[in-house]
Parts: sequence; C-alpha cells; structure tokens
Amino acid sequence: MRDFPCTNCGKCCELAGEVIANKDLYDPLTLSLIEKFPYKIREDGSCEMLVDGLCSVYSDRPLLCNIKAMAKLKEIPLEDYYRQAAKSCNKLIEKFGLSDEYLVKF
Repeated sequence: MRDFPCTNCGKCCELAGEVIANKDLYDPLTLSLIEKFPYKIREDGSCEMLVDGLCSVYSDRPLLCNIKAMAKLKEIPLEDYYRQAAKSCNKLIEKFGLSDEYLVKF
C-alpha cells in the first residue's frame, strides 16, 4: 500500500493544540494517544516539533500523527482511513485558504 499523499501544508501540526483541546470529539483509543502526546504545544497552538513548516521528528513521530499506524490500531482498512484523513486535511486546507496545490488527492 502506498503512503498517504500528504502535501506538507503543516496545518495539522499548527493546530495540534486545537486537536488536543477538543477531547470530547474522539474515541477512547484516540483519547489515550492524545493523553500520551509527548511534545509541548506552543502558545500559538502549534506542536513544538514543527520547524520551518515541517515535522522535525517525522520519521519517529507519535502514533497519533502516523496515519498508517492509526488505521492499523483502529482496525480500519488503510484505503478507507486514508480517504477519511484526506477529507479532514482538505477541510483544513480550504478553511485556511491555502492554494489548491495543497489539496490531498486520494
């Protein structure tokens, strides 16, 4: 299976504080991973590992940030989880008025 076609917009990392703050939106597994999130959230709501618009720990990122690992943990077929993630990504991209080049095509 191919990797998720992330376009590196960085919005998920910029909004880490918002994700963590909205705990009532998540299932128990996701909540447990949020509670174990190992990095600090900056005052602007971004993850401290976001450097120059990219994740500085991408190859060793937390499970919560790993789409392929989350699909496996949740026992959701990878293609289905990728579709769900792509929809969420594209909503963020549109909400923040980013160029269409950042839209996730899946």
